Amino acid sequence: MPLTETDVVVMLSICLIGFLAMDAITRGSPIRRVRQRWAERRMRRATERWLRDRQGEQ
Repeated sequence: MPLTETDVVVMLSICLIGFLAMDAITRGSPIRRVRQRWAERRMRRATERWLRDRQGEQ
């Protein structure tokens, strides 16, 4: 049974409503937390790479 455009729109809107409801319940912005987590991971990776480069020079 192939998905019609309407099916996709309905599913996406249900997901969006659920996401917004969770956001309202938790009162924290999940997007901000995810961005912060990504930034921390990027910083950690960059630091590890920098440390490896420094150890390679010695």
